[in-house]
Amino acid sequence: MSAPALRSPGTAEAWVSGIDAALAAYGLTERAVDSRLVSLSENASYIVELSGGERIVVRLHRPGYRRLAEIEGELAWISALRSAGVVDTPAIRPSATGSPVASFRNADGHTQHAVVFEFVEGTSPDSGDPSVMTAVFARLGGLTARLHRHAMEWNAPAGFERMEWTLDTAIGEASAWASWRSNREVDDATRELLERVEQRVRTDIADYEARGGRTALLHGDLPVTNLLLHGDRLTVIDFDDAGTAWLMWDLACALSFIESDPAVPQLVEAWIGGYAAAGELRAEDLAVIPALVMLRRLLLVGWMESRQGTPEHTAMVGSYVPDTVRIGSAYLDGRFLTDVVDHAGR
Repeated sequence: MSAPALRSPGTAEAWVSGIDAALAAYGLTERAVDSRLVSLSENASYIVELSGGERIVVRLHRPGYRRLAEIEGELAWISALRSAGVVDTPAIRPSATGSPVASFRNADGHTQHAVVFEFVEGTSPDSGDPSVMTAVFARLGGLTARLHRHAMEWNAPAGFERMEWTLDTAIGEASAWASWRSNREVDDATRELLERVEQRVRTDIADYEARGGRTALLHGDLPVTNLLLHGDRLTVIDFDDAGTAWLMWDLACALSFIESDPAVPQLVEAWIGGYAAAGELRAEDLAVIPALVMLRRLLLVGWMESRQGTPEHTAMVGSYVPDTVRIGSAYLDGRFLTDVVDHAGR
């Protein structure tokens, strides 16, 4: 899944002209007082202050990363979730033409898409507080179960499209990110071990699928950075990676970047407890959790390489790959998350 270069998805200056074009497409140019970049990854998100004190969130999509039909599919599910009261998630603001998505030519001549959401108060939960994280993961498990149940029962509109998470789209030739093998911290010894990890992951997931493993449309990117906590209200944002996947992929994604943290077994236990209280968990769903967490970890080793020069990359240098080797070795030995999964299955 290749995308036209926007210089680097990690450079803010590459997106500057896009915010002005997006505001024009929404008829908001005259009302815009100030804009502030708040998130920059595959897409760029801005908080824009309008005259009268209203605030909105403008998401600029990286050209080529998501097709228009896929973005429309994401927004259709968000609208259905809001209508059904399944989760708290920001409302979508239509463009000047009434469409949920605005499209325009950016400064590089590429077609670019933008979406505007209502601004919602809140901050991401404190990832440094173990008690907060455990409580949030318990709520997140229940929230995820409700999302899955809605997706399984929902009649998607005609023409609905979203990506499909598979081994190939995660770490294979169809992945949108670099291969883990291209990470410059992967030396020969690391590569040999991670090759064995990948083969085991492929075997375990194939076994899950052969045993009737369940898939559904799911969020696909639920770490605490995509949650906003305001009082007791927990709001879910950023459905951009929503797609069809193995049910426990949402748990693997919730653990993104912290898979090797000593607190992870406790977080997994809390998440499973929350999920089981609101939805069905089968033995095979539990058994595949270690493989899916390792699959996500391999994906992020590749993702890391594509973030050269960014704060995210700097934070991962020197630790993320060695820690991947450590938990990968535990996974090969049958020691990675097996205790918590076995306990949950009793």
